[in-house]
Amino acid sequence: QPHRSYVVSLAAVRLLSAGELQMTSGARVPIPRGREGAVREAIRAWYR
Repeated sequence: QPHRSYVVSLAAVRLLSAGELQMTSGARVPIPRGREGAVREAIRAWYR
């Protein structure tokens, strides 16, 4: 859960950039600075 207002499927993440996720649908999901490390690590674990 990258943000309290969003729940995303890691399979649908296309790009992780500074402060946001870009989804395969084109939607952009904001990531708070405090959660960016945890989100980054979750995505790395998903792709391993």
